[in-house]
Amino acid sequence: MLKFMNLKRAAGMALVAAVAVTVLAPSAPAMADPPVDPYPSYSTPTCRSFVEQPGVVAFRAMLADHYGIGGGIHACSGYEHGEGRALDWMVNHFDPAQDAMASQVLNWLLATDGAGNPHAMARRLGIGNIIWNGRSIELWSYNGNKVWRKYSPCVPGSPAGVCHTNHIHFAFSWAGALQQTSWFTTYPRPSSWYPYGSGGSLNHLSFVKTRGVSSIEVHQSPNPYTGFDLHSASGLSAAEAGLGQFSMVDDKLVYVKTQATGSGKVELHWRTAASGFTSGYSTPTVFNLGDGPNGLFSLVGSDLVFIKIRNTGSGRVEVHKVSSANDYQSSPYLSVATLISVADAANGTFQMYGNDLVFIKSRNTGYGRVEVHVLDGSCGFCQWRIQAVSLFSQGEDTNGWFRYGDALGNDGIGDLIFIKTKNTGSGMVELFATSSSNGFTQFGMATATGFHPSDADNGWWGMNT
Repeated sequence: MLKFMNLKRAAGMALVAAVAVTVLAPSAPAMADPPVDPYPSYSTPTCRSFVEQPGVVAFRAMLADHYGIGGGIHACSGYEHGEGRALDWMVNHFDPAQDAMASQVLNWLLATDGAGNPHAMARRLGIGNIIWNGRSIELWSYNGNKVWRKYSPCVPGSPAGVCHTNHIHFAFSWAGALQQTSWFTTYPRPSSWYPYGSGGSLNHLSFVKTRGVSSIEVHQSPNPYTGFDLHSASGLSAAEAGLGQFSMVDDKLVYVKTQATGSGKVELHWRTAASGFTSGYSTPTVFNLGDGPNGLFSLVGSDLVFIKIRNTGSGRVEVHKVSSANDYQSSPYLSVATLISVADAANGTFQMYGNDLVFIKSRNTGYGRVEVHVLDGSCGFCQWRIQAVSLFSQGEDTNGWFRYGDALGNDGIGDLIFIKTKNTGSGMVELFATSSSNGFTQFGMATATGFHPSDADNGWWGMNT
């Protein structure tokens, strides 16, 4: 493992500017894979108000990251959807390319592993039922014959949705939905665990360069962040840089245009890595241009989320979610005033972490250190999941970008990430992460990267986690 020199803490200071990175004792022997989970237990589903469980969200993100196709989670349909424990992955059996994607994923989930465990990856994820193309397989522990069978509701003349020829239904146990199975608790995951051999663009340090270029560029660096696996110009002109908000979401370059739109509405655009970031999707949304300066827009799963931090009628930070149905032009299906006052709008960074709202307070803190506040989205942001004081000095606020994600593991409650782009001791952009599991009081990562600080103010910095 890496050993870091000169990571010193002084009284009241979390991080000193000088950070030198040295390498390493001999590698430890490779550890054996953790045991495969038992077949999942069945729980009779109920219907809840809108909720998407984190394990299902993560599974959807992984599929969308690699295959470019997402799907819906919550619906009161009598299945696990009602509790946010099922995904309808929207692949079409009658499209040869999508049918091949479906076959690859299903073969991966249901294959016997090298230790002789049948359905190994489905068990690691906590998947208990799959329905596709008029057939169903039940992997619940009570079922003694875990094989594909005819799906009885599908009869001649049934619509595609009933026969599941236009989507695959994946139902999760509570353990899988809450990220308690070995897929989510193992980090890093072996590349052999993935259907396509790696984790896609997850755990990449991403830089979207919007200044000093003629077209927007995407640069990505995988762990250990000293080299690059992507340098790409996009089909978006750099003239767009001051007209909206850029980010990387899975394999998409996302651009939410909040000014000077032809439609008179906030517009959502994304360009996919598979196209070299030259093609993808564009649509006007339900949001008015007047909301552009009032908050932050982000793509979370298939939803467009607007975190309104200024000029709210409630005097509180608000979360508004719009579904992809009707091309993001329907009214928000969720509009909630949270516990955070708009007086904190200028005091830090707001973002979504799955369904939860994260506020990283890096200015005007009571302790002189960066604070992490996470609101529980499953109850409409009615309570705190986390309120913690981290080891970062609030003096680091102007030296880089704070983010929240799963950089160190997959515990479902996240890590505080700091991308230090200025005043670095190494002369390179530096990456730090500290885990929620220890209250953000110890570094789990501290490393110099392959990015140069000369680009500190030239675009957007973040991590795909």
